[in-house]
Amino acid sequence: MNTTLTATFYFPADTQHLSKLGAFLQFACSQHPQLIVIELAVTEVVVNAIQHGNAHECTVIIHDDGTTYTIIVKDDGLAYNPLTTAPLPMGELRVGGYGLGILHKVSDSLDYTHTGHHNQLKLTFMYTRGDNRD
Repeated sequence: MNTTLTATFYFPADTQHLSKLGAFLQFACSQHPQLIVIELAVTEVVVNAIQHGNAHECTVIIHDDGTTYTIIVKDDGLAYNPLTTAPLPMGELRVGGYGLGILHKVSDSLDYTHTGHHNQLKLTFMYTRGDNRD
């Protein structure tokens, strides 16, 4: 029997809420074998929205259909499509600039839309690792 889960977490865009976001992700994604990778990617997106996009509110929606986790991160910050910027090479020593590389490396797919005054980044994580991460 396949079961699905959809969970939503809305919060003011402030880094003081990251521990609550972490608890939400740990609960909602507890069945995924790569939970820590999901936490890393979602936290990266949220922190960027707060620090670089000047977001005031964020929403994280998680849908688990039994084979794939689809995670949507919405924010009301400055419009920014992270998919139009090539990620910097991984493995180079530098301060910052690893976020996009991490997102591309750990997720199975990324999709961005900007609707109204909201950024929406959709990340998917299959239960089994895809070849695109090697």
